[in-house]
Amino acid sequence: MQTRTIRATAQDMCDPVTKGRLFWAAVLVSLAVLCSPGAEGAEFSLKPSLTLSEEYDNNIYLSKDDRVGDYITRVLPSIDLAYKSALWEWKANYTLNWWYYARQNESFDSHILDLVSKTKVIDNFLNLDVQDHYSSVVLDPRKPSTDTNLETNRTDTNNFMASPTITYAINPAMTLTAGYRYTNIWYRDSNSINRQMHTGFASLQNTFSPNITAALGVEYMADKPEDPEPNNDQLEFYAHGIYKIDPKTEFQARVGYRWITFDAGSDEARLLYDFLFTRRLYGTGAIEVKANSIFTTSPDLGVLESRSEELAVRYGETLSLRAAVFHKKDTYFETDRTDTSYGITAAMEYKASPRLSLKVNSRYEKDRYQPEDENRDLYTLSGEISYKVTEKATVILANAFTRSDSDIDTDSYDDNVVAIRLKITF
Repeated sequence: MQTRTIRATAQDMCDPVTKGRLFWAAVLVSLAVLCSPGAEGAEFSLKPSLTLSEEYDNNIYLSKDDRVGDYITRVLPSIDLAYKSALWEWKANYTLNWWYYARQNESFDSHILDLVSKTKVIDNFLNLDVQDHYSSVVLDPRKPSTDTNLETNRTDTNNFMASPTITYAINPAMTLTAGYRYTNIWYRDSNSINRQMHTGFASLQNTFSPNITAALGVEYMADKPEDPEPNNDQLEFYAHGIYKIDPKTEFQARVGYRWITFDAGSDEARLLYDFLFTRRLYGTGAIEVKANSIFTTSPDLGVLESRSEELAVRYGETLSLRAAVFHKKDTYFETDRTDTSYGITAAMEYKASPRLSLKVNSRYEKDRYQPEDENRDLYTLSGEISYKVTEKATVILANAFTRSDSDIDTDSYDDNVVAIRLKITF
């Protein structure tokens, strides 16, 4: 018999990060009260909503054998806040996802918070950017996981960032930017690696014409994960450019070289890049080609280099279509592991009327994991029909199917979730 572990404890409610989230919640409520839309030049909006969902999941543990199905009740209260004035602009969205397994007689919760604040401390010179993002993430991409199951191989994470930035116009075409960025990454799962990052950066940007902009920059970061994980220092020099070939065609590129040094003595150096080519078609259509290489972190396995490429085509408005082919390779620096995947995605959205719409999303992914030489085929298919009963009430019928075929039996499974939802906007 499989059992669940409830990760949230009484101690979790007293940790500094949880207190920080409660502080931000209090700040948002206070701002909602204090920021008046009647203030001169200011705009304020508040939009609460509530989603109720009844679901049936035929494999709540995402296992190949001993499958367990259950009926799930979800309650998702949400609030959107926005404030804009001459010197300060912020947007926030918070959603509580609470769910209850009827047969298991257990309840769980997860949270989504997106907060973005931009403050002009000194107009045209000193800015302060603050962001806070709280969401659910996959712990190990190799293990069973789905977007609808937030308890198996997933945890909540909070990513907080604050960055004061100085911008100085040397002349009408050239701008110098310098600043500091503090990042704090926290995970609800006690086995994951919390970390703090301190980053200093500077760049010199020049506008050569309305169509051509270029910049040179440098960035230094001190990455300090919790013990016993080793600290590391990262240094990057880069060049960045934007070329608007014509009103419908744009090319962006960033190329840099980054060095990383771990306290344990190991070093890594990589050429990093970020390319994006966009060709807009009629209406909302476009062709996009993008490729990037970044240093990032994982919840449990430390620092990694992630390289990805994608070719995507989207077209249409009433009937919107999108298709893409992709490739991704993750190389982990602190363990002997490389994850490679490639595949195809396809999506369709049809707005049959102002009240009725249909969405379908599909994905096929081929994975290969080294050094174990494990192979996995992953298939996902989801769809929903939504009908706007009134201006403030929408009924949604949804289905999500996932199938994993792996060389390792414990990583093979299939899962199907059927749901009916009611969303009410106040």
